[in-house]
Amino acid sequence: TLLMFGPLFLAGIIGAIQQREPPRMVLAPSPISALASTLAPTMGMEWGGSLFYILGGMFNLGMAPISQASIPRPMYHYTLPIYAVISLILYLLATRLVQPTRRWNMRRKDWLVGIGMVLLLVVVIAGAFFATAPRYEWAKNPQAALPMAERAVAVPMAVQAVEREVVVVGEGTPTPTPAVPDGMAVLDENTQAAVYAAVARQLYTVDHTFGDQPPDWPVLYLVSVTDDGVGDPNAPQGEPRQLSENLRSKIADHLSDLPAKRLWIESREQAKIDPNNGAVEGGSGVIITVGNIHPQTDGMVHVSASLYFSALGAAGKTYILSNIDGTWTVTGTTGVEWIS
Repeated sequence: TLLMFGPLFLAGIIGAIQQREPPRMVLAPSPISALASTLAPTMGMEWGGSLFYILGGMFNLGMAPISQASIPRPMYHYTLPIYAVISLILYLLATRLVQPTRRWNMRRKDWLVGIGMVLLLVVVIAGAFFATAPRYEWAKNPQAALPMAERAVAVPMAVQAVEREVVVVGEGTPTPTPAVPDGMAVLDENTQAAVYAAVARQLYTVDHTFGDQPPDWPVLYLVSVTDDGVGDPNAPQGEPRQLSENLRSKIADHLSDLPAKRLWIESREQAKIDPNNGAVEGGSGVIITVGNIHPQTDGMVHVSASLYFSALGAAGKTYILSNIDGTWTVTGTTGVEWIS
């Protein structure tokens, strides 16, 4: 009981006394926090998902728990090693208690075996952390290194053509390595615009994380610099690209039928985000970021993309698109997907 509820109570006391977010690791010993961290990504806000995030160590709802390139480690990544070490130590102590005599008169061999087992467990835990670090601590956002002078400038958008709604027609499977690494150089702007519009539409109308009730955000921010890291952070990433003014206008044309005002921004920081809860435009806006277009040997293309609408509302994946009857259509996804 102490380990289950004690860390939660301690975190509340620290937050109340210091009037700020308590250290996240305070909750690491609690099995409740470990379980909440595993369930939080699968719980919608309407089902109390915010409570699971708080119990899992995401205290500050005004701070986005998922960046544009990496995912924070869930609490159980720390809870399991803690209990593994405690269990091993208790096991070693129990082996002494069953000794009929001279229980604590430990020989040198006993010390070496005990210490060796603990060190072996620590090495295994450290290896697991290093193996998964590229997705967590070591994940980098390539856009962060892009000089401000090279980033695109927000421009007004025309409203003209209408693009038919994109529908996922099947789940994709990983396809071969891109035959042409620089898809932006080999695809004409009309094709690029159709692909990017299909991806943006898919996020806005289907993969918005609200189930069967699309929010139809009245404000749609489109990031004008590509970022391959917003989908699968482990996948190979190309250099960030700034979308040309003409390309941005064509993408906007394709999205003109959406019930949203479309605004181009250089980065997420330029959007109007509520500092109290991280909501875009007070809950009425969404930010969509796309990666580079990667053509495949089978004629399909891969595009990383993400959306963000609040501190606990974000998602990212890599889309597979095919040209079906002259229309670029999302046919599935590949690689790692994440959701907040």
